[in-house]
Amino acid sequence: MMAIEGAVVTIDAMGCQRAIAKKIKDKKADYIIALKGNQGTLHEDVKLFVAEQKAKGFKDTTVSRHKTVDGDHGRIETRKYTMIHDVSWLNERHDWPGLAGVAIVESTRELPGKTERETRFYITSLSLPAERVGPMIRDHWAVESTPQAHTRRRFAMN
Repeated sequence: MMAIEGAVVTIDAMGCQRAIAKKIKDKKADYIIALKGNQGTLHEDVKLFVAEQKAKGFKDTTVSRHKTVDGDHGRIETRKYTMIHDVSWLNERHDWPGLAGVAIVESTRELPGKTERETRFYITSLSLPAERVGPMIRDHWAVESTPQAHTRRRFAMN
């Protein structure tokens, strides 16, 4: 029912489903979907491949990278975005509609007295460099973490 042609749809891990990706592609739009354990072998395959390639300095695959550093309220957050562009191996194994890349976001939050690290994975139909995909991922989480977004989600669920 939604007119999304030409849009980039960002979805959290709950929406990581082939049927949703297919509908987005059928509507001539693109997706960036968070990948977590709910996708079982897809998530595990991506994690293993990323760990292997990271150990080799990504020399066996085509990647682009982007880094941002933000700081406010006594906190410094560094985000390293890596896009893996050749994912034919993943498509062969999982047959994901429109899959064109895997994005990795490695976040480091430096707070007074402690440092927090997190790595997140995404699948995407975009074949854009990390410097373009990174801000789209960041914008999704900015919307997710605002009080207005929580209100909209509660309203939508009623």
